[in-house]
Amino acid sequence: MNRKELFFATIENKLVDHLASWLGLTVAEALPSLYKQFGVKTYNELKTKIGDDIYPVDVPLNKPLLNLLKVDYGFAYSGYFYCRNNF
Repeated sequence: MNRKELFFATIENKLVDHLASWLGLTVAEALPSLYKQFGVKTYNELKTKIGDDIYPVDVPLNKPLLNLLKVDYGFAYSGYFYCRNNF
């Protein structure tokens, strides 16, 4: 099972040999200490070393269809808070 399949199997609550993991959105100030702790030099090396399965993807939420993601997740936008019930 590759990392993508592991991720989907984990969120679908399927039986897997281990759960997909995510380092999270680490603040830049923490990275030098993490690199030292795990004996790596780059962010990608760190993710590989700890077996991280997930990479965040920044989506430019400034297009009409993509704005639906903001609505779905309840993100603040232009000073207003959107939620599903606002339709």
